Amino acid sequence: MFIMTFLALLGPALFTVYLDREFNWHLMAMTWEASYWDHAIHIVVVQPNMLTIVLLLFSLRPVFAYQMVRYYNGRTTKMNTLLVGVASELQVLVVTNLMTIVQWVLSPYRDEILVPLFGPIPVLFLIGLVIMKLRPPPEITTPWQ
Repeated sequence: MFIMTFLALLGPALFTVYLDREFNWHLMAMTWEASYWDHAIHIVVVQPNMLTIVLLLFSLRPVFAYQMVRYYNGRTTKMNTLLVGVASELQVLVVTNLMTIVQWVLSPYRDEILVPLFGPIPVLFLIGLVIMKLRPPPEITTPWQ
């Protein structure tokens, strides 16, 4: 539980590369973000103005950590846990794509918009898979009927 909660809150989840005249990047997690812009690295801990975007992008990450706890307590199946894990990684991709499309459609300067290359970093999901593989859940004994 500690590993999954730690990764859900502090593990990197989204990496964005801006290919303009320079190589700029942006790395984001639920509680922090780091970026390289104009030859400087900026590290920011979550601020109140970031909270909306963090909830939009990463709200399913703690749900996956909780689902892993439920899986090891025998209250859910492996398949449901894996589906929540996949959904938590796809949420980043879907929301980021929608935000980019809306920005492009609504902008009067479509020719000048820099479309970034971005993608989720599935560290949380991959660590969850490794944990599920290396340590199977305890067998649940059912009382006789």
